[in-house]
Amino acid sequence: MRRFHDDPLTYIVTDDRLYLFDNGEHGNTTPQWQADDQRASRSRPMRAGPSEISFPSDDVHPQAFCTLSTFSSLLFGFMIKLYGHELSGNSYKVRLLLELLGVPYEWVRVDLMQGEHKSSPFLALNPFGQVPVLDDGDNTLSDAQAILLYLAARQGDGQWFPIGPLEQARVVRWLSTAAGEVRQGPESARLHHLFGVKAIPIERAQEKAAFILDQLERHLSDRDWLELDRPTIADIAVFPYVALSGGGGIDLAPYPYVRAWIGRIQALPGYVPMTGLEAAAETQP
Repeated sequence: MRRFHDDPLTYIVTDDRLYLFDNGEHGNTTPQWQADDQRASRSRPMRAGPSEISFPSDDVHPQAFCTLSTFSSLLFGFMIKLYGHELSGNSYKVRLLLELLGVPYEWVRVDLMQGEHKSSPFLALNPFGQVPVLDDGDNTLSDAQAILLYLAARQGDGQWFPIGPLEQARVVRWLSTAAGEVRQGPESARLHHLFGVKAIPIERAQEKAAFILDQLERHLSDRDWLELDRPTIADIAVFPYVALSGGGGIDLAPYPYVRAWIGRIQALPGYVPMTGLEAAAETQP
């Protein structure tokens, strides 16, 4: 359960509900309504985080509640659009975090095979011509790691991106690893084998993959998650291409702790698979 305070309201967030409690400013102590999705969707749009939310006085009632998915759409004030491709691990990691956060979004498929990511309309969104791209109505962001950080920090409760600077640094280190060693290793090997990108030196990719998998195996031998005592965007950033290693001809059998970690991520509430990740990993030895 999470608690936010914004006079004259207190917000209590449980697993699937947002409860609003009047702090006495309106002199009303009896529940007035329980908002369903239809009622809540007609409420005034809310674009800021919980500490900045304001409600019209005629909609402020103690102990009112709505679903978290409805609250998320109101919180962002705009249906998020995620531009990506179903075979892109970088697109998938952003989609996965949105699902785990319970944030509604619209999936916009970018046809990479037909070169849509190099078209003028898409280049207007991301001049680098890469997926994913996220549009939340106020901002258009590219780069999967940057988007993960934005979404997790905007949530504001420290669950997926911690508050303390030391903890933040430890999480960001793994975002760099996802964009570095994981990209140079498992991701590049998958591009070579699955998509026929022959310009990638496969021997070098395999060496890089072995290095990062060895590092992950040692790191995960005495912990459940990459950092802290819970899943964070560190895990979400590194997970896809490590779990997809088989598509690059890389066997995960020698890495039982990595496979157990993959299984824990796949067991998270709200987890959604991508092509190639339908089967659950083996449990920890």
